[in-house]
Amino acid sequence: MKRAITLVNLWMTDPGQRYMPLGILWLRAALEAKGVEVELRDYQFLTPAEREDPEALAARLDDSHDIVGFSLMSNALPLAVATARLLRERRPERRVVLGGPGPTTVARALVAAFPWIDLVVRGEGEHTVTELVDALETDQLRAVAGLSGRDADGPFHNPDRALVIDLDTLPEPRVDDLDLSAYTLYTSVTARGCPYKCRFCEIPSYESRRVRRRSVEAVVAELAGVQRDHGVTYVGFQDDIFLLSRRRVEAILDGLEREGVQMQWGGFARAGQVDPQWIASLSERGMRSVAFGIEAGSDRLLDKLAKGLTVKKALTGIDIAIPHVHTRCFFLWGFAEETLEDFFGTAQAAFHAEILGAHPEIGHVVPLGGSPLYLAWKNGPLEFHPRYPFARVIVPPRSEALQQLILDHPAVFSAFYAFPTEARDEKWAMAATMWPPDAPAGMQV
Repeated sequence: MKRAITLVNLWMTDPGQRYMPLGILWLRAALEAKGVEVELRDYQFLTPAEREDPEALAARLDDSHDIVGFSLMSNALPLAVATARLLRERRPERRVVLGGPGPTTVARALVAAFPWIDLVVRGEGEHTVTELVDALETDQLRAVAGLSGRDADGPFHNPDRALVIDLDTLPEPRVDDLDLSAYTLYTSVTARGCPYKCRFCEIPSYESRRVRRRSVEAVVAELAGVQRDHGVTYVGFQDDIFLLSRRRVEAILDGLEREGVQMQWGGFARAGQVDPQWIASLSERGMRSVAFGIEAGSDRLLDKLAKGLTVKKALTGIDIAIPHVHTRCFFLWGFAEETLEDFFGTAQAAFHAEILGAHPEIGHVVPLGGSPLYLAWKNGPLEFHPRYPFARVIVPPRSEALQQLILDHPAVFSAFYAFPTEARDEKWAMAATMWPPDAPAGMQV
């Protein structure tokens, strides 16, 4: 088998928003450093109809290499699974690999349910995917840490791969062949991991709670390079929490200033840790946007979610940021333990944030396969509703075939389901009015 791979970005973004495919850019860098030929295809630009048409996606990949790797989140998982089957039918020698947050936490269920899914890369993929390419030549797939799959002896799930602690040991992604003007903004990751333990989130299940950072020098060199070579003047930092360490943020900004780089930027922050003087200072040093994850407007529910926040702290943080930067905040509803009073609290907090001048985004909570919240409920009843009359983080497909796939395999596609929640009909009626399906959403920073 030729040492070549087609990497496909299936991170489905919201209409009108296009994000750099950071995941497969890091994978490409690692593979090219090992002499593997890499073809990169960014399919986040698919039309709404194409996002539900496995035949169309498979046709796009007719001329792919014999190894095809999909990087995706949970929202594209039904499309990827259905497309993988067609790819194998058209060229049985082709090997299909799934990776990214979506497949990682349901890898065992994926392999058990779908014999045409050859391999699943769990967690960070830079080392796993390079070893995978070599292992396909030697038939030593069961020796690759972080890999699940199926071979002649049946399904296998190799031990987890250790996290990359020193991110500077990874080859840096290149963007020389990308049309950066095609993307909503230039994005960068300066650190991986989140130290918090929110129960609705699945990041700790594959990254642990250890935050691993690129060196300040590497970050500064990247941004100085893209400004010099591509004229980039704005960067969206996609770290789980960019404003986690004041010392580190200041060091990055100091480094950019020493290099003569003038750049505007945005990132995610923790609402309860916003210092008024620091935010004011950052706004003078290029900060233009901040995003907060608030989640709920009830202290009781925030406590059950292990959010580590109170409503007062969250709203105070929003109030502090608004005079200085564009402020976005995220709320969720539909939790299993959410009372009608909790729901009203979330609605009130979101409206209060909007009155203050923030831009709230509200979605229905998603039972992500690796989250503590889902794992505590996976043996209980989940509900599938093919039509949601309100904004939702993950929207069920309209395709009957993809819907049936979801219904047949709830353990694989839990993110398309909903928790049973108290007073559901009352909540639905109000949510449909307050947060209609076309309400703005997204991850832009």
